[in-house]
Amino acid sequence: MYKIPSVIFILFLFLNIMANYNIMQWNCRGFRANYEELGLLVQKYNPKVICLQETFLPIDSTTTLKNYTAYHNRSTSILIHNSVHHTPISLNTPLAATAIRVTLHKVVTICSIYLPPKQIIQLSDLDTVLSQLPSPNILLGDLNGANRLWGSTSNNPRGDLIETFLTNNNLCLFNDKSSTFLHSGHGTFSCIDLSISEPSLFLDYEWSVEGDLHGSDHFPIILRNTQPDTTQNPPKWKMSKADWTHFESLCLEKLTTLPINDTAIDDFTTTISYIADQCIPKTSGKSIARRNPWFNDGCKEAIAKRKRDLRHFKHEPTSNNLDTFKISRAKARRTVRQARKNSWRDYVSRLNHRTSPKSV
Repeated sequence: MYKIPSVIFILFLFLNIMANYNIMQWNCRGFRANYEELGLLVQKYNPKVICLQETFLPIDSTTTLKNYTAYHNRSTSILIHNSVHHTPISLNTPLAATAIRVTLHKVVTICSIYLPPKQIIQLSDLDTVLSQLPSPNILLGDLNGANRLWGSTSNNPRGDLIETFLTNNNLCLFNDKSSTFLHSGHGTFSCIDLSISEPSLFLDYEWSVEGDLHGSDHFPIILRNTQPDTTQNPPKWKMSKADWTHFESLCLEKLTTLPINDTAIDDFTTTISYIADQCIPKTSGKSIARRNPWFNDGCKEAIAKRKRDLRHFKHEPTSNNLDTFKISRAKARRTVRQARKNSWRDYVSRLNHRTSPKSV
């Protein structure tokens, strides 16, 4: 088999990467408790970075998702897609916070933070965390502070402290006053999950709240990157079906005659793209829906009912409607968890000595 030179191959791998730099934050109220729901969110939004709070995992935990590398610290975690270059940052702070330096559309520092409602927080604690985050940075988490600035009906001392922190450090707030938390006991909505960034990153993302709680009492939050992206699923070269002999001859013909001047890099890129189009077939670019093998009609119906009951409670916030939503949320969690377990058992039961290792 003819082998393409490694340098050219690396160039094609780079050109074949889809530009998607979405970030997700969520107080999941238990990583293991809502593992299946987290997988469904990843399938839907394909985030490159996931910031979680109240994961209830030990610092030395190795729990993660497929294709993600996880870093855990007390009640916070950050999961980074394996396609993204990143470096963990060690923080010296009494607060529950995890930070990484990650290469997205630009090099960014991202911090996942959780401030329990009863913990005494000083302004200096937040300033100390921020001082350890290289610029530009994004601070995402459940801060448990109420302030009219981000949609609360009134201010509390924690909310005033956070507002002072934002003002003193010239930080921007993504929140648009949408509710991010449902108090299961009182049946009230509030805005306590905040997304904060330096001004240089504020226009790089669009902030939105997912409409479903997904088993938690906090709504997942999505930061969609606003950088130009021509299509969600661009055509990709089929490397295994390329005509490398023709590719090599065209490279020798076209690339060796290029002049060396100020536009050499642009000319090289244009030429090699042209050669690739001549020698390497591409995929159609049509999006192929992928879903978890265990996600059956029962899961779909249970989650749809949970969403309907939540919408019903939002329109008519009565105790009966709240109880109905809690029941449907619990049923959806059991249904999804059982479906995943049954799917795995069914798959394992079909394995035998004739099953090839490749298929497994």
